[in-house]
Amino acid sequence: MAKALEVPVVRTDKDRLDFLSRNGNHQGVVAQIGERSFVPFDTWFNQLREEGATLVLALDQVQDPQNLGALLRTSEGAGCKHVLLSSAKSCGLTATVS
Repeated sequence: MAKALEVPVVRTDKDRLDFLSRNGNHQGVVAQIGERSFVPFDTWFNQLREEGATLVLALDQVQDPQNLGALLRTSEGAGCKHVLLSSAKSCGLTATVS
């Protein structure tokens, strides 16, 4: 599936996976992704209207980074490409979220 989607796959040893995951429970797989960042609401909303997005995840005051990560992964799996996340009383986009 990765090949069909042109996602590069590099096979390596357990020591390298341990290093990349900071000795986390990687179960033999580690993904490296680009950094995500916040954009101003007006910019986000205009992009949303231009694309005609039909599925948006709106979150308010999610403080637990593991919960935020689970919500983001689940929404992406459901095809959601747009997330509205309040900056007040919400956790940031940290490594734990990823």
